[in-house]
Amino acid sequence: MTGPSFKIASVAGVLATLMIAAPVLAAEEAAPADAGAQGGEIVVTATKRSANLQDVPISISVVGGEDIADRQIRDGIGVARQVPNLVAESAMGAAMPRFRLRGIGTNDFTPTSSSAVGIYEDEVYISAGSAQSAPLYDLDRVEVLRGPQGSLWGKNTTAGAIHYVTTKPGDTLSGQGRLVYGSDDTREAELGIGGPVAERLSARVAGVYKHRDGQYRNAFTGKHAGDYDIWDLRGQLLWDIAPDASLLVKAHGGETEQDQPLQHVGLLAGGTDFDGYAERDDSHALSNNGPGYTRARRFGTDARLEIDLGGATLTDVAGYERSSSLVYSDDDANPVSQYHERYGGRSRTFTNELRLASPDGDRLGWIVGAYYLHDKTNSFGQLGLYSPVNFGVDGAAYDFDVKTRNLAGFASLSFQITPRLKLTAGGRYTWEKKSIGGVAYDYVTQTGNIFDASVPNLVYIDTENGIYVDATGAPIAPTPSSRSWKRFTWDVSADYSIADDALLFGRIARGFRSGAFNTYVASPGDLSAYDPETLTSYEVGVKTSWLDRRLTLNATAFHYDFKNMQVTVLQSVGTRTQNAASARVNGFEIEATARPVTGLALNAGYGFQSSKYTDFPDASVPFPVNRGAPLDLTGQRLERAPRNTLNLSGTYEFALQGGTVSFNTDWRYSSRYRFHVWSDATNINPAPFLAGAAERALVRDSFSQKPLWLGDARVAYRFDASGLEIAGWVKNLTDRAYRTNSFGMFFNRSISIYPGERRTYGLSAAYRF
Repeated sequence: MTGPSFKIASVAGVLATLMIAAPVLAAEEAAPADAGAQGGEIVVTATKRSANLQDVPISISVVGGEDIADRQIRDGIGVARQVPNLVAESAMGAAMPRFRLRGIGTNDFTPTSSSAVGIYEDEVYISAGSAQSAPLYDLDRVEVLRGPQGSLWGKNTTAGAIHYVTTKPGDTLSGQGRLVYGSDDTREAELGIGGPVAERLSARVAGVYKHRDGQYRNAFTGKHAGDYDIWDLRGQLLWDIAPDASLLVKAHGGETEQDQPLQHVGLLAGGTDFDGYAERDDSHALSNNGPGYTRARRFGTDARLEIDLGGATLTDVAGYERSSSLVYSDDDANPVSQYHERYGGRSRTFTNELRLASPDGDRLGWIVGAYYLHDKTNSFGQLGLYSPVNFGVDGAAYDFDVKTRNLAGFASLSFQITPRLKLTAGGRYTWEKKSIGGVAYDYVTQTGNIFDASVPNLVYIDTENGIYVDATGAPIAPTPSSRSWKRFTWDVSADYSIADDALLFGRIARGFRSGAFNTYVASPGDLSAYDPETLTSYEVGVKTSWLDRRLTLNATAFHYDFKNMQVTVLQSVGTRTQNAASARVNGFEIEATARPVTGLALNAGYGFQSSKYTDFPDASVPFPVNRGAPLDLTGQRLERAPRNTLNLSGTYEFALQGGTVSFNTDWRYSSRYRFHVWSDATNINPAPFLAGAAERALVRDSFSQKPLWLGDARVAYRFDASGLEIAGWVKNLTDRAYRTNSFGMFFNRSISIYPGERRTYGLSAAYRF
């Protein structure tokens, strides 16, 4: 038996094994439980209070800081591989990751887009995608909150939130460090150290550097492709102002650079494109005559003031983030043409949240607060040879600024009706305004530099001077320069303790993602506005802990109803985000951990989702797909939403000659998913070069990722006397070739594909104290 049914059966087998293990472990209760075999309490702050994960009535996954370090999880894309029903990718190498949770996210790569998955660091909202590309280091944990977080979390989002929690300064000296060397000249160094520096003052500093040579070789240049260099620094000061007041201040900054390889698929006879180029049949093959350089920079500072007022706690969290991105893309992925792009942007975001909360443990609990966000983001680009006036000869350029102001008030109320039953209700009223200004124009290509846009030919959009014309100079309808929205979002939940270690909960929540502007403007009609999307979520779940927390089993089922869902659709040139009338998603997650014997830890997580657009009759698609007509995509499944995801991991430790040996392996399975909403559609009227069965099958295959297993392994020896650990590791153990994204260059009769990372291996040395 193979395929998805086998994978589902595997999950069922793992969970059944854990269930069968329960009575076996129970029989061992007569003997004193070994402390090392018991599961520790996982503390989360999903409800803006510290609470045991098993007591919070929300579907949450947690990845611990030590796991992130030991498994060398580099960034948010790596975290997504540890969490059921979460996927992530980037069309820009290391810059601007895009997340999808329970099938909900975005394909929009412009700096001005808003993610359906809110990204937070120490409760500070990270607005710009370029600031979300930071490496992971010296973390306490990562919390993944599923479902709308429209009451307590700063920026309204529909899919959920990812919260990175850094390691804070403490009142005792502590630290950790790690050195890594591996194949492809992989070099990594990480350090974090903190403790008291003066009376009532403690500090922590941390930093990381990561380098790897490219795993692919560019046949055109003869050089590596896919290398990266990453660094980031962080410093924190904690001042205990008084016994009941503290101030935590943090500053951070860093840079990520990567060369992004692109592979080529020709759509004409023999795998050729319009230029007659065909790439050799090799999973490592590529030949790019343009740069694939990406860079993301970020700097930020934030402060958290907390004052215990006796009957309530006042908390103020303020943050300022600056970031920038720059991407060069060899769009055609061949060594002949020069359909290349240069694009990116800059962002400045200030946020402040002020809240007042009742003491923990009160029968009547409450939180009230206000939130403010001010953001200015720039989006620019030069598209060599993409001129709407003289396509293939001249270029197109755009440069737009989008300003956002967001003001919200929120409240949450909980009441412990009985010792076992609690009701919680929350709401947030949000006002948001976005305004846009900028230009888009055709320019004369200069010899030797297709990105030189210094000689404009036709300015077709100039918002300041009221210019809106098409490629012939004829007037077109202007796009509104500003839009604003007012929304009330809410959630209601009930949780009931069936037993001391079993919690049953139900939750209904409504969230919205604000509208925005399309700022990838390759032709006059591309500048447009789209409306907010609204999601109503219905969930029921259970969280259980057995045998003194040696075994946990959590499960959540959900149903999503979408209105005006924002969908980013790949065009012949660039992308466009529009609203689908409605969509729905049904699914569930199951997560289990078990420690059946001393030294052995097992983890399993399974996510299932069934999604489709229930009303999407007028989707804009690339011209050759439906000869310029809108396409009815009603009934199509959501893009980047694998029906099945499966996570399995295991660690075994045992003592050996004054130390401890540990073996670890973790695996992730994803069933097939597609990158673009129209790529599986059959109700199309394609151009002749896409009309044949073989060509349509090639398109379907190229715009999707087949079922995929990815696995890592690690063996380590820790010296008990010193705390030093030496480890050997392998990532992508089976060296699976896979793709992370693709886009169609149909005018050049080709498809460009982003390949995934191949196998790497090496050694590491780590020390904790």
